[in-house]
Amino acid sequence: MAQNKTTKVLIWLLAFIVILGGIVFGLIKLSIINLGGKSTQSEENQTTSLDNIKVYGLLFSKNFYPNSEVEGSILALNYNIYESLATFNRDNILIPLIASKWDNPNDLTWRFYISSKAKFSNGDPVTAEDVKFTYDYIKGQKDLPISTSLPDATVTVGANNTVEFVTQNPDPLLINKLAWCFLILQKNDIEKNGINNKNIGTGHYIVSEANDQTIKLVTNENYWGEKPKIKTVTYLQSSETSSIPYLISGAADVIFYTSTDKDVDLLNGAVSGGKINLKKVSLPLVNYFDLDSSSDKTKYIDLPTNPFKDKRVREAITLAIDMDNFSKNNPDTTTVSQLVTQGIFGYNPEIVRPKYNLDKAKELMSQAGYPNGFTVTVDFVESTTKEITAFSNDLAKINITTKLNPLSSENFFPKIMSKDTSMYYVGYSPDTKDASEVLEGLVHTPSQIYGQYNLSYSNPDIDKVIEEISKTMNQKTRQQKVKQAMKLAMDDYAKIPLFYPYMNYAISSKIYWKPRLDG
Repeated sequence: MAQNKTTKVLIWLLAFIVILGGIVFGLIKLSIINLGGKSTQSEENQTTSLDNIKVYGLLFSKNFYPNSEVEGSILALNYNIYESLATFNRDNILIPLIASKWDNPNDLTWRFYISSKAKFSNGDPVTAEDVKFTYDYIKGQKDLPISTSLPDATVTVGANNTVEFVTQNPDPLLINKLAWCFLILQKNDIEKNGINNKNIGTGHYIVSEANDQTIKLVTNENYWGEKPKIKTVTYLQSSETSSIPYLISGAADVIFYTSTDKDVDLLNGAVSGGKINLKKVSLPLVNYFDLDSSSDKTKYIDLPTNPFKDKRVREAITLAIDMDNFSKNNPDTTTVSQLVTQGIFGYNPEIVRPKYNLDKAKELMSQAGYPNGFTVTVDFVESTTKEITAFSNDLAKINITTKLNPLSSENFFPKIMSKDTSMYYVGYSPDTKDASEVLEGLVHTPSQIYGQYNLSYSNPDIDKVIEEISKTMNQKTRQQKVKQAMKLAMDDYAKIPLFYPYMNYAISSKIYWKPRLDG
């Protein structure tokens, strides 16, 4: 799984905190213009053609694909301008896009049939040569952040406008990875003009304006599919922390807000007056604790032994955290039982989170030989202090004292990626919409291929199942193995999953859209 690792972890940790702009970008592309599926007739009648809508957000991109970071908000903006071979609909199901269909001649080959309808914004048809050129060009430009995010393959042009991706080992997620971040460029455009912020794409929109405060997209008049109903989309950036006044005043048509926003009461009158509608969607982001569970002695615990090696201690931590009380005090969250959420391929509905049980947690700590507990330093990004404080108060009840170490994101991620930690708090969401990505990255024993985000957890039995999953092309068989591996990992308390966040949206009543499972 080739990814820009540090960036990816950063994105999903911050998704609950500051991905305001990115989430809204995704809504414009995939909800308002209905790429992910057809609306009902009544829904279509609610959104007539509009000249312009304004989206307020906090995250902004100064560069466009492919000269941009591989992160949710920036990619979501670029999905309006460029398209991939396939995409995920609002239910996280892969559907055709530039490729009208695909198949696997063998376990090492993915063959894509380029749609005869697909064309660039200048009217030229998309060819298999454009697809091969895009892949080879990005892979060859090591200074482009996205180059390391593309899966490794040899790409060749076949007969009848087909293109084949051949891998060294079976890669059942290749199409998922391509759908996430491989957007098609025009060969002639890049060869003539190089990479710039107005390269030709195949998407619904083209860029008409881009600066530090505003990005404006206008309709691609040559779009090859259903034309968007919104003619112009303007993204606005501000240093203000609350977006609600922008919506109330009419300066914005789409915003994100939290239930604890200082201006949230302003929404009530606007809702009752029929001026705005409120929507809520759960994100596929799971916040969790990772522990140094393999070292004999871990760096940031005041003991000669490492208590996290003992499964009973990991179980005690899970039982001691009162997630019902946490969710009551944090209404934009829901407790999770595993490292992925519903809607992700491989989610196992049979896994049940153990109920809060302080007495049993204390008993487990005593059985493990730590009745008096210990002190551990917990690393986390400073913006998540509120959550960490709540969890720390719970752990204190089983005599685990947490020394809180809030860090800037610039300092946090290098620290955990170098494994200079004993316990840290972070969030993760699979770009591929597949739980095997999480198992490979977070659960498998760290190696050159696997465990890029895994602090130290190791279980050879689970490793074996994960490695089988990574080479299984049959989707039904693979799904059962993914569920099996997730159950094994949760039974062993490989990580301590906590909650997933909700995103709240307020939208002008002139716009209809349905939130997506991926936010």
